[in-house]
Amino acid sequence: MAEVLTTQIIEPVIAPFTTVTSPLRDNTGVPWGQASHVAQFDVPAVGSGDTGKLIIRFRIPANYYVELAGFHIDTKSTSTPKWDQGIMRTFFTGFNSLSPGYATQQLHFPLAVTSEASIGTNQYKNVGIANGSTDSISAYEVNSPVKYLFKGDPADANVCPTIEMYNTTTGAHSTQFDIGLIWKMYDLGQQNHPWLRASQ
Repeated sequence: MAEVLTTQIIEPVIAPFTTVTSPLRDNTGVPWGQASHVAQFDVPAVGSGDTGKLIIRFRIPANYYVELAGFHIDTKSTSTPKWDQGIMRTFFTGFNSLSPGYATQQLHFPLAVTSEASIGTNQYKNVGIANGSTDSISAYEVNSPVKYLFKGDPADANVCPTIEMYNTTTGAHSTQFDIGLIWKMYDLGQQNHPWLRASQ
């Protein structure tokens, strides 16, 4: 028995921001901007007796504080996609996190299938954060990775939001994944909120 591992690195390209300041930008609680990123990739078939594992890393630029505004995963296959088990692992800013040498806190959020559909020869599943309820599953419930600040780790790019998914179904077909993410962004000199004070 072997593990069929697929690793995807999602690393959005952020346009450089101007160093020119303005009263509106410096003195309000409005984020500097947003980063939106979509990705599509295929995961190979899982052979009989093998286990499938998918790791998706969402790398964050180290020169911003960001807040995850939302994300979406859907899977598509000619048979029912079997990637049902998974977890989102995230590293949030921890104690005294806006000072040099800040700590990070690792938290885990279980994933769950939120909906299924069949269109023509394709079958789809949507995956989101499980909120612990059998009749209501949403990425925006209390048990959600949104509303936490995060800053990329300049020393280790893999200290970033990571999704791990598993497939233990024998002979599962290849599956196409579509990922969409949105981050709210604050640059380190913005100083527009007590929690976003830059270290000078």
